Amino acid sequence: MRGAFAGRQGMGSVSAEDRMLVDLPFDPARLDRIVAGVPAPDGYRVLSFTGPCPDDLAAEWARMRTQMNEDVPRGELTRTASVVDVDRIRLSDEQMAQQGWTKVRSVALTEAGDGAGYTEMFVSAHDPDFVLQDDTLVGREHRGRGLGALLKAANLEQLGALGGPVEGRRWLQTHTEQGNVPMQHTNERFGFRRVDVLHECEGPV
Repeated sequence: MRGAFAGRQGMGSVSAEDRMLVDLPFDPARLDRIVAGVPAPDGYRVLSFTGPCPDDLAAEWARMRTQMNEDVPRGELTRTASVVDVDRIRLSDEQMAQQGWTKVRSVALTEAGDGAGYTEMFVSAHDPDFVLQDDTLVGREHRGRGLGALLKAANLEQLGALGGPVEGRRWLQTHTEQGNVPMQHTNERFGFRRVDVLHECEGPV
């Protein structure tokens, strides 16, 4: 029974995330169709890179990570959003590299160089099957322009060109809050399918 142990402890589900998969290597014909359908809006450019965050992007990356912590849908889960600074970005990059992770990232920038959104995937040297799709954020004032799909498409193109680190990987996996309708629709557009549900439970202490 789902959550039986948690229920016996007086806890209930306060957040439900769909675990979603799409096959790798990603279908190039589907990617071509998506790219053709999401031309870059005027006033933005997309950059892609692997590994540590470049120095000239670190401050904006930290700002967007902080916004992601504030904005990410978590149902009714009680949480305190954390502030991310450049030192924390550097530490995360260093620690994950030491653990065998390759970060695959794309960022949307305005003409002024401000961060409008980002997405990132994690490739583990120790997992032969999965690539993990992590955060995708579009800043509040930049939404409604297709930037989320544009960022995901750019990152998938980069992933496909990466070669060695992703050879043999079978699936790209993501978790998406069931109430996050825009991202659910974007994931469906990319061919993700739901395979199970992660429930986060809370109860009185």
